[in-house]
Amino acid sequence: MSEGDFKMFCIRTDGSSGRNGATKAMFDAYANLDKEGFKPQWMFESDCLKVEKKEKNTAYLFDHFLGEGFNHVQSLKCRIFGPQCILSSLEHKLDIPRRSTPIFNLALKDLVVCCSNLDKEIREELHKKVEMMGGEASKTLTDQVTHLVTGEVGSKKYQVSGDLGKQIMLPLWVEKVWEKSADGHIHGADALFHEYSCPVFYGLVITVSGFDSTERGEMKTMIDAEGGKYTGEMKVKECTHLIINKPKGQKYEFARKWKMHIIKSEWLYDSVEKGYCLDESKYGLEGRDSGVKTSTPEKGKAKNRVSSIADISSISNISMIGNCQVNETAAMTRMNDTTATTRSDMTTFSETQAQKNDHIESSLQTIDLSRPPSDLFLDGCKIYLSGFCGQDLEKMKKVINAGGATRLNQLNEAVTHVILGVRIDRDIELLTSNTFRPQVVSPAWLAECYRNGRTVDEAPFSCLDIPQPESESPKLTVKQKKLERKGSIQNKTLEPENIKPDKDDHKEEEEMDIMSQYLIQPMEENTQDKTMKDEDKPTATEQKPVETEADEMTQNPDGDSQIQKKVFTGKSFMFFGFEEEQHTPLTEFVNEEGGLF
Repeated sequence: MSEGDFKMFCIRTDGSSGRNGATKAMFDAYANLDKEGFKPQWMFESDCLKVEKKEKNTAYLFDHFLGEGFNHVQSLKCRIFGPQCILSSLEHKLDIPRRSTPIFNLALKDLVVCCSNLDKEIREELHKKVEMMGGEASKTLTDQVTHLVTGEVGSKKYQVSGDLGKQIMLPLWVEKVWEKSADGHIHGADALFHEYSCPVFYGLVITVSGFDSTERGEMKTMIDAEGGKYTGEMKVKECTHLIINKPKGQKYEFARKWKMHIIKSEWLYDSVEKGYCLDESKYGLEGRDSGVKTSTPEKGKAKNRVSSIADISSISNISMIGNCQVNETAAMTRMNDTTATTRSDMTTFSETQAQKNDHIESSLQTIDLSRPPSDLFLDGCKIYLSGFCGQDLEKMKKVINAGGATRLNQLNEAVTHVILGVRIDRDIELLTSNTFRPQVVSPAWLAECYRNGRTVDEAPFSCLDIPQPESESPKLTVKQKKLERKGSIQNKTLEPENIKPDKDDHKEEEEMDIMSQYLIQPMEENTQDKTMKDEDKPTATEQKPVETEADEMTQNPDGDSQIQKKVFTGKSFMFFGFEEEQHTPLTEFVNEEGGLF
């Protein structure tokens, strides 16, 4: 077929003449077609509406792909080109793809583009422009695909494209090629468009833990240079990756809870070297899951725990953490058992904390929780944990429960032992300024008690320079208070040998401590305008009989005396980490149940 057999119609605005009614590119295309022997013809836009059907070997040139004339010709599936498409084809001897969709230029000729992680509207618009620039849009990733356009890194298409060495570009790449192609012949694979390649860590928010300042600075530089965002803070629903080489520390604990990517530092360096974000699953911490204890029972696991209460109280309050952030550059002075495990959304942690916890971890590493002593080696002890968090806190709880001790959440005169971890200023001040003097010991004391199966002498493990009380049997104190409260003894001095341990006393103390720790949880899930319903309150069978003073007696309509038994009678509460608007409903709830705020 000769050039004269191919009809080319150049479209100009109605009523125009001479050099008017079309762009310079259109006049250049007309002149080049005429020079090559195609014998092009001018046609007014309104005449396009008179075209009735698609004709073989006929094409239409439009300056702009819009207007009634363009829409009519396109609806007939006629071949439509832009003037730059003709100029590039004639000048560079390029074949024009034969297709029914309009081709504005050849800027993406011979390229096959696939998209990943883009909204439907954006993806369809990019596909349309790719085809108008002579490229091919593919919905699936095949061997023929040359470029992947992605909105973020890490998808399956992204990983396969990186492994196969395909070009991975940002959506901005297509837009910039479209803009530049209006000025003349260019191609999307040209070097000037390399700056629109997808950065290695594009869209990722990365934090690190356990590295010195020099290495941390190098990591920050690499992350920022490759399109990621480095942050010292770890915020829920914002931070995507934690780089850490050892499965320990506050950031590690919360990263696991928030289901973030937890990877070794090799992932960072290897990704930069390869030029794309590598699969995180290949850089996980080896055996990290096996070293983390959870409250979920394992099938077939031996049940050799002594106390049934221990299994309940070993459940971590960390599940109550809501939107929060972990800031490793802040101090831990506001941490205690309550704020670290149930109100961490108001707490920040220091990055140097991992180093301060080394002595704690070394003290607890030798404890094998699968083989607890057969005796209640801490029976009668009331223990307060100060300055513990994460896995260390959970392990301490389980050891205390296995030993039969009661763990208290408040530091008061009822406490017999304080196990001191990271020093909390508030707890130290309370210990030194008040009259009560519990034994203040290091975690090594608890580990030694566990290994020996009995309560060992506290003196070698004392870690606070305050006058210590003489050791006495906590079981005796419990029994004395019980008898005094019941009125069984008056103005008599009890001798230790006359009192036998009462298991019911210990059990009641444990149960009340458990109730004080967990009954408030349903309230925390929805604290606004919510009070405990009658069916949520403890039933008569669940409540233990307690003795009350005269002012706790009320008269029923028949005149009979009746004891009012409330959950929090005799208990005092302090709230930490709550929003101000939550104080009122919590206070009302505590007061209704006999407690004091």
